[in-house]
Parts: sequence; C-alpha cells; structure tokens
Amino acid sequence: MKTRFLFFLCWLLPLVSFSAVANQLDHIQQRGELTVISRYTPTAYHHSREQQQGLEYELVTRFAASLGVKLNIIVPDNLDHLIHLLNQGHADIAAAGLTVTEQRQALLRFGPSYQQITQQLVYR
Repeated sequence: MKTRFLFFLCWLLPLVSFSAVANQLDHIQQRGELTVISRYTPTAYHHSREQQQGLEYELVTRFAASLGVKLNIIVPDNLDHLIHLLNQGHADIAAAGLTVTEQRQALLRFGPSYQQITQQLVYR
C-alpha cells in the first residue's frame, strides 16, 4: 500500500516542491474527497454491467483509498472542457489517458508516464 502511495505521490505533482504536495494532500484529506476528472473510454473510465471500470479508474480508486478519502469523478463533455475544469481548480488531478502534446504541456502539468501507446489505424 505504501508503494502505491509513493507512486501516486510522484505521479500527482512531480514539478512542485514536497511541501506543496504535502499541503495539497492535507487539503484533500481534510476535505475527505479526491476529485478526479476523467473521460469515458475503455481504458480510462467506463461503466460495464453497472460497475465502474477502467485502468485510470482503478488507479485513482486505490489512490483515494490509500489517502482514506472518498473518490469523486467528473466526466466533462469534451477535452477542452476537461482542461478548463482542471485549470480552474475544479479537480485535484486528471486521470484521462491524455496524450502529451506541446499544446497541452503549455496548459497542464503532466506526471511521469507509466505506459506508452502506439496509435494505429486499422482498415479492411
């Protein structure tokens, strides 16, 4: 459990000082809720047979549990809205399987990647 916590601590805010991370974690724990923005995709977050699933969902669920807080997931209509909500402070983190682009790096602070995906077009 401690290993997961340290992984997410590094993943959460890698470019700020430890005291800023500790302050944000304290704030989340005092609030009793981790608010995460995600997307409805098979790998990020989706409902299957009345259950919430997805790799990103599983990761943030375990992170919230390690903090001892409730998980609140927000799913905006589109990526622009997702970025806007995150930048306005309506969520603590995004767990949405976002591709790192120069344009997004200008708007968001990305954590270290934990997987690489090669996009492919399949056509008959």
